[in-house]
Amino acid sequence: MSLTIRTPGVITDPTKDMIEGGNFAFFWTQGGVSICDPSGRGVGLCSPDAPALSLGEPGIYKFKGKWTNPKSSIYVHLFNNKWNTNFRSFWEGDLSVRVRLWPITGYTAERDLVTPSEETLAPMLTGLSNYKAGVLPPAMPGLSVSRKGITVTAFGPNPDGAGILLRLWEQSGTGGALTVTLPSELKATKAQPANLRGEESGQPIAITDHQLTFHLAAYAPASFILQCAP
Repeated sequence: MSLTIRTPGVITDPTKDMIEGGNFAFFWTQGGVSICDPSGRGVGLCSPDAPALSLGEPGIYKFKGKWTNPKSSIYVHLFNNKWNTNFRSFWEGDLSVRVRLWPITGYTAERDLVTPSEETLAPMLTGLSNYKAGVLPPAMPGLSVSRKGITVTAFGPNPDGAGILLRLWEQSGTGGALTVTLPSELKATKAQPANLRGEESGQPIAITDHQLTFHLAAYAPASFILQCAP
């Protein structure tokens, strides 16, 4: 059995990435789990309502200090403790939880875990307006990236100063060159690398034809302050 879990900031294989003494009975996810046979065939799972899960048997109020090669079953926990301290169990009506499942054939992290779980957690949004037509076109391209498995965590006014903050985060463990295509109306000319504190770090990168190309390491963030023409 091959198992991968999207834990905060990284994809984790509990059979080799967790140290002995951690709790293998109860896991907190940040985007789902995949379970496959040795050939890479299996199933992916993600719940937008209940991120806590256990493997092999219900694990709440239990502790296992080492990997025990559990049965290939997954339990999704509606609660994260047995004392109802974080949830009101006395609400009237029924409690429900959504769980999305998808088939996997020949597992790869981006296609079979990161992208399906991101689409589950952040579904497409739509809106309707009955007001008269304005001056903007009915459709306009926004920001795009050259490959999947990348999350845009910030794109807007820089909270630490002038410019537009752009921050991306690699999610699938695959580093390499990345091209970001910016909206043409932005008129961005340079991208100043910055750290997570908003401090400048490195030399500015020229933006050509509304595109910014740079190297993004596996599981790493990249922040830029975009300088725009007036």
